[in-house]
Amino acid sequence: MTNRKIGIWAASLSIAFGLMTLLGCLLYGLFYIDNDRKENLMKLETGYQNSFYDLSESVTSIESNLCKMMVSTSDAESAILA
Repeated sequence: MTNRKIGIWAASLSIAFGLMTLLGCLLYGLFYIDNDRKENLMKLETGYQNSFYDLSESVTSIESNLCKMMVSTSDAESAILA
């Protein structure tokens, strides 16, 4: 082989290796982004459910206190419940 053919072969091999490395990095990045997105969606859904249950609990507590206020006999008890 001549020096020119060896140089072309080496350059082709280097370009192919570089492209395979770039493709591997891109695929790894895409999978990482997809997994990260799924994890963030799960955290968001969990936060939403926790907030909803906290809100439901608070509304129940307020409703209970309002019912107690309606039957309370003194202003002091009503003030505490309010």
